[in-house]
Amino acid sequence: METERKEDFKRRLLKLKNEYEREVEGLGQNCLHTCAKEQAGDLSSYSIHMADISGDVYEQEKEIGIMGKASLTLQKIDEALLRIEKEGFGVCQNCQKEISPDRLEAMPFAKFCIDCERKR
Repeated sequence: METERKEDFKRRLLKLKNEYEREVEGLGQNCLHTCAKEQAGDLSSYSIHMADISGDVYEQEKEIGIMGKASLTLQKIDEALLRIEKEGFGVCQNCQKEISPDRLEAMPFAKFCIDCERKR
């Protein structure tokens, strides 16, 4: 892959990384740093109904799941950036064939060609 194309992918990956980092940070602040009463907007001394708590816990667990998936994507982005630096970008990590340009356009952090990914 030519250097100019790699630099384009590097810019795209760095932009994606920045977006995912902001998403993870925002979710972390909303989800992990507030208690159930604050999330519900209830700052009174009255207790919260169990149904309200379960809804809050569900939302918190959903946000934690989104954070986990975003963190995994961040890891994949970092690995792709490392492959750009080490000359392994755009090559399938399984069969060593070139990853199709269409696949890299859709998912610039892909490390497997579409055939190997299907087999996995």
